[in-house]
Amino acid sequence: MFHDLIPSYFTEEELRRLRGLEQRLLARVWYVIWRNVAKPEAPYEVLEWISLQFADGERLDLRRSESETGGIELDGLNLGLEQTKVLQQFRGQVELERVDMSPSPVWDSVMGKPVTAVGLEQLDRDHFRNHVLHLEFGEEVVEIALNQEGLLARLLPPTTS
Repeated sequence: MFHDLIPSYFTEEELRRLRGLEQRLLARVWYVIWRNVAKPEAPYEVLEWISLQFADGERLDLRRSESETGGIELDGLNLGLEQTKVLQQFRGQVELERVDMSPSPVWDSVMGKPVTAVGLEQLDRDHFRNHVLHLEFGEEVVEIALNQEGLLARLLPPTTS
């Protein structure tokens, strides 16, 4: 896959934040969609951010890194600032839209449940790849991964023993 070309890893601070999600109750999930509106008949959309909000007020924003190595980075989303940047850079041809995805098929069944584990791909003792992560809610697992342009979230099918 494309993200295997240049490996990149979560930082120590990002790992600390991800581990800190365990036992937090998921309260709401927002997506920020990057939409090219220059051609209304064929709009182009990318999932730019996933914002996870927890019952205790904690929030975790994930986005595809803009660095050459790609990867998922934990990023403090300031939607107003980002909308201003996009407006200036693309002169109204692109917009950012925030959408509540909590009731979607991916997230509905895990809303109000605690994160029981965060699954990461470990390369060695100190290195965890940042191209995919699994949020475990007991038996249910949501995968957040890179796709060709942005992020992709999906509820994984249950594993059979």
